[in-house]
Amino acid sequence: MIETAEVRRDFPVRVEGKTFADRAESGVQVLSRWAGILAFVGTVAAIAWLIF
Repeated sequence: MIETAEVRRDFPVRVEGKTFADRAESGVQVLSRWAGILAFVGTVAAIAWLIF
């Protein structure tokens, strides 16, 4: 009798390399990262402008 925890299923991690969606997602992640950095810098600059 095989318990459910012992059953292994092998799924391929990548079938054909990067797909169009994967490439688009990586571009969106880079854009999102830079947008977050610019928003943070802008917020710090605005707070500094208000204080000083």
